[in-house]
Amino acid sequence: MKTSIAAIILTLLLAQASFSSLIVKELPGSGLVAVSIFIKAYGPAAALTAGMLDKGTKTRSADKIAEEIESMGASIGIESNPDYTGVSFLSLSKDFPKGAEILKDLLSNSIFPQKEFTKEKADALAEIKQAEDNPDAMAYDTLLSMLYPNHPYGLSFKEKAAYVKRVTRQDLVSFYRQSYREKNMVVAIAGDITSAEAARFFGDSDRGGDGKNSLPSVKSNPKEINRTIKNKNLKADWLQIGYLGTSVFDADYPALKVLSSILGSGMSSRLFEEVRKKSGLVYSIGAFYPSRKEKSDFTVYAITGHDNLQKVKTLIFNEIEKIKKTPVTEAELNHHKRAIRGKYVIQHQELSRKAWFLGWFEAVGLGAAMDQNYPNLINAVKIEDIQRVAQKYLKYPKTVVLTAN
Repeated sequence: MKTSIAAIILTLLLAQASFSSLIVKELPGSGLVAVSIFIKAYGPAAALTAGMLDKGTKTRSADKIAEEIESMGASIGIESNPDYTGVSFLSLSKDFPKGAEILKDLLSNSIFPQKEFTKEKADALAEIKQAEDNPDAMAYDTLLSMLYPNHPYGLSFKEKAAYVKRVTRQDLVSFYRQSYREKNMVVAIAGDITSAEAARFFGDSDRGGDGKNSLPSVKSNPKEINRTIKNKNLKADWLQIGYLGTSVFDADYPALKVLSSILGSGMSSRLFEEVRKKSGLVYSIGAFYPSRKEKSDFTVYAITGHDNLQKVKTLIFNEIEKIKKTPVTEAELNHHKRAIRGKYVIQHQELSRKAWFLGWFEAVGLGAAMDQNYPNLINAVKIEDIQRVAQKYLKYPKTVVLTAN
């Protein structure tokens, strides 16, 4: 084994004492430490709560938090996702103890000042209004509400705004106390740190929790639905076609990832080749399949002139039927499998992403070891798998069109 590889020590430590999991990837000599924390909290309450985490704790004001982070040259990030809330931190390894103490303060002692809460609500409503004015976002919002009626994944902008308007500070405080319990959290750390040192900071809390905050299951809707939204200010038509796929736990998940790449990822994809390159009918086209704990959407999108809308829809559905009926070639399959694996390796060049992937796989329930196994699952996808999952999942489309006409 080469010395450069042997110098990298990988330790996966699953500590059950307080946090549901603590995963540590030791990378001696990097001089940096990245932390990713995943909390089982989702929905509009989670989004608002996440925005309030750094607005003040029992011992620190918002300005003090920002000042301490800045003084270390560190960075902190907070995100709200359909499946979780994420908190990330990156610092020099010598500053990890201070950074860990700040993170734990945010996660345990935030006080939700009324003034900051009022401002956060106003900011959230402004963001929703901005999203409603974005054709891409509005089309996708409508599509998700069609795919996921009465489910958190399908909560519309209108419903989110209504929640923000009526929610009280005490509502968020209660949500915070219920959700921000260590047994609802996964902590992943990568960098110049030992597992023992990480455990000293993230394995010593006595705050309990039941670890329960599960998403409801998604129910299928076996019928086609079409919806058109008029907007006289649009200069083009926005088209989105969605199908209900499956979750990250399903054996079909890797094949659907490859299928979405074949259909709509990059200039070598079928939709780009046929609808844009050969026909020149769209400004943009593609497909994506997000990774979700529950059944995810498989979405095809296009932006085109109004006169070309029906032609574009026909071409898209033709390509979908073609991949159902005719097996892909070995060369095409291998090309897209290499592309997925290559992007995955490149993403791991960033220390923060190393921690993020370990934590995400653990948080969704696949286990941190999936970080290394995922490329193997992609590589194992066969020609017959692509045709099978296309036939199984690409049916009962939900179609949204935003148009000025």
